[in-house]
Amino acid sequence: MQHEVHSGIDAINHFLIGAGAGMSYYQAKRLTGGGRVTAGWLLTNATASVVENTASGEHPFGRFGYTVGPLRFRVATPMTRKAIAKVEADWSLAEAGADLLRAAAVTKPLRA
Repeated sequence: MQHEVHSGIDAINHFLIGAGAGMSYYQAKRLTGGGRVTAGWLLTNATASVVENTASGEHPFGRFGYTVGPLRFRVATPMTRKAIAKVEADWSLAEAGADLLRAAAVTKPLRA
């Protein structure tokens, strides 16, 4: 959001998007806790996309992102202003390492 707030209207706009994102994350948590994991996961990804776009100065619906483990995919929409490509993908080495450590901790060798 740095260098993106130029007026009171901009500040109110960012505040409302942040408040809406908080409510959306809470709803995603409720959905997931209620057994609707896929719906909660999709709502979380959509909310994260809007927040990420707004924070970077992009249109709130400029790109939609989807995260699976350490991978993040972003697809540009016609509303994007700064997209480098129509589809972007990146991954997190730290997240991949954490996933491997989690998997190693869960998998315990059988004792004879």
